[in-house]
Amino acid sequence: MMRSLPRSSRPRTTTWLWVRLQTLERRLETVTRDLGERNGIVVEVYTMEKSMVRRTSCLQSNVDFIQKLISKNASESHQKLDPAGRAIDDLKRAVAILQKSVSQLQAAEKRG
Repeated sequence: MMRSLPRSSRPRTTTWLWVRLQTLERRLETVTRDLGERNGIVVEVYTMEKSMVRRTSCLQSNVDFIQKLISKNASESHQKLDPAGRAIDDLKRAVAILQKSVSQLQAAEKRG
């Protein structure tokens, strides 16, 4: 944290970057906590760390966790959607066959 310099003597870009970093940390912490609660997993709260190295390490582990969770959920979704897509294709073929049969019956009825 940049508490060693009074706020007025900090370079403006450093202050701006620090504010952006804190905002990003809060958002990531919220997302991580929400994902963890939904999946019954406890994640590290990295904003409590004083050392920037440990803070970065905790943040990175949470980001890695989120990436793994997203890819796992995507894989599970694909596994569920693939059979559903095949079933839909089978139903479309069955409907086409039935439509053809109905057309043939209607044509036969008109002739007969």
